[in-house]
Amino acid sequence: MFLTYLIPDTLLFLPLFKMFAVFGDWTGIQLINRWYVLLILYPTLTVPFCTWIMIGYFASIPKELDEAAIIDGASWFQTLTRIFIPVAMPGLIAATIFAFTVSWAQFSIRWCSRHRPISWCCRSASSPA
Repeated sequence: MFLTYLIPDTLLFLPLFKMFAVFGDWTGIQLINRWYVLLILYPTLTVPFCTWIMIGYFASIPKELDEAAIIDGASWFQTLTRIFIPVAMPGLIAATIFAFTVSWAQFSIRWCSRHRPISWCCRSASSPA
């Protein structure tokens, strides 16, 4: 999971482009030069790390808070919304900031996947110049 963050985003573009092109050949669904591909791509790249951040925050919440809420008669949903979410708010903010900055920093992927002709991106990335 963390090895993907050691690879620069620009090196991930060619395999992702090839994967979307092959998927388009197999199914006939055109994914190149489409905005909805970004709805698939960005969560795929950010959700694993954000999940890891949130697991750490939720694990740091004392079990006694949960038990006290149950004793006081709170339902599971009330315990989640009134105890866990407010206590884990720093983790939610950190995960949101991380997801936003990663998505914003991948401007080259957005630029290459949305503008025509797409060939200039692939030629400049794959040719030795």
